[in-house]
Amino acid sequence: MSDESIYKYVSDRQSQGASQEQIVIELNRKGVTLQQLQRMREKYERNQSSSVFGSTSELKEDPSRVRSAGSAYNRVGSSDISDGLSQSLYNESYFLFTDSSFVSNRHASKIFGHDIFSSRGQSFAPSPNLATPPNYRLGPGDEVIIDIWGASQSTVREVISPDGNIMVNDLGPVYLNGRTVREADSYVKKVFSRIYSGLDGDDASSSIKLTLGQNRSIQVNVMGEVVVPGTYTMSSFSTLFNALYMAGGVSDIGSLRDVRVYRGNKEVAVVDMYDYILRGSLSSDIRLEDNDAIVVQPQSLLVNIEGRVRRPMYYEMKDGESLSTLLDYAGGLSSDAYRKDIRVVRMGAYQRDVFTVPDTGFNGFTLIDGDYIYVDSIRDTYSNMVEVSGAVNRPGAFR
Repeated sequence: MSDESIYKYVSDRQSQGASQEQIVIELNRKGVTLQQLQRMREKYERNQSSSVFGSTSELKEDPSRVRSAGSAYNRVGSSDISDGLSQSLYNESYFLFTDSSFVSNRHASKIFGHDIFSSRGQSFAPSPNLATPPNYRLGPGDEVIIDIWGASQSTVREVISPDGNIMVNDLGPVYLNGRTVREADSYVKKVFSRIYSGLDGDDASSSIKLTLGQNRSIQVNVMGEVVVPGTYTMSSFSTLFNALYMAGGVSDIGSLRDVRVYRGNKEVAVVDMYDYILRGSLSSDIRLEDNDAIVVQPQSLLVNIEGRVRRPMYYEMKDGESLSTLLDYAGGLSSDAYRKDIRVVRMGAYQRDVFTVPDTGFNGFTLIDGDYIYVDSIRDTYSNMVEVSGAVNRPGAFR
């Protein structure tokens, strides 16, 4: 997007009532980079201090220029973007474009997994060609298609009403709300046998099949430690991952290992996103239902590992997980890592404590919140080398 397109987009979305955070997330998904916004911000500040405001003497002579300067830069055609929105938008974007990680310290964008929902290449949108899940329950707004063939030929297409019924000629209302597609298929076969002969039994001369046409929309509440909490309208095929993506992912202190799903005021699932990120398990990506509430808890145990591991960064741990588990999360030790022991720095009550954990104790050393782990490298020396130089035919290092 060009600078002018961005200004116009922001102006239009602001007039529609979109929040600044939501606007920045949408710009990110449209391909607008942090570098582009930073460049625009620098240009904005330059024009404020020079070409727009003029010199100090000019400002003294004409103070009204100060009042009009902010809107002058932001005016694109007939669209005006206020100074406050422009400046705060760029301030906000600096943090929201850093993978939704820590924004309060030097280690921004280094918490493992926090960038999964902010990547432009990963939308988590439900596939339009997805087969109807076997446990999908019909509800108001779903379109059902009932095909009858054989001795009798007919097709019924109806949308389930808010009361949970479809209207069928010669039968009246047929209640389908809350039934799975398989249950509804058996039920309509029984009901339709009242007006169609030969639908039941081994010698049935006609067949009947119920399928799902256009699926309904549902509303899901996403709350807790997410970037943009709120209520979202989604496809009834949507899953937990879809909802978290719509909400911009977890916030800087949000947990990926304690995401709770509530249905009818009861907790129905506690999801650990590491199962998906590290193992590819989709069992945690549960399908949502209307009025579900998703609550992302704050992190409770965060550790930092650096040095000779394949993926040094911050990791969120669960109570009771060991140093060995952390090494697995970090991709294991690199080839030049010193494997005999690992140093752990821990925050004590009044000062820091240092632990040297031997390789035989990795499994038994339990980590706590705030631990700093450092894996050293082997020495840059040789145990069995002799170097020969000078007046010889083949100078060099030899065993």
